Amino acid sequence: MWDEIWRTMQSEFSDLPDAAGVTRLTMRLVHMLVALASAPCGAPSWQS
Repeated sequence: MWDEIWRTMQSEFSDLPDAAGVTRLTMRLVHMLVALASAPCGAPSWQS
């Protein structure tokens, strides 16, 4: 079972050639999460 999980993970991330690619992906995900966390929730201020 673990071997199959490992092979699946390898195939899913095979397009990341090296540590620089992994770093770029990680930074993009972090930036996305920060942007989502800082976005206002609820109705726009002009509707309240």
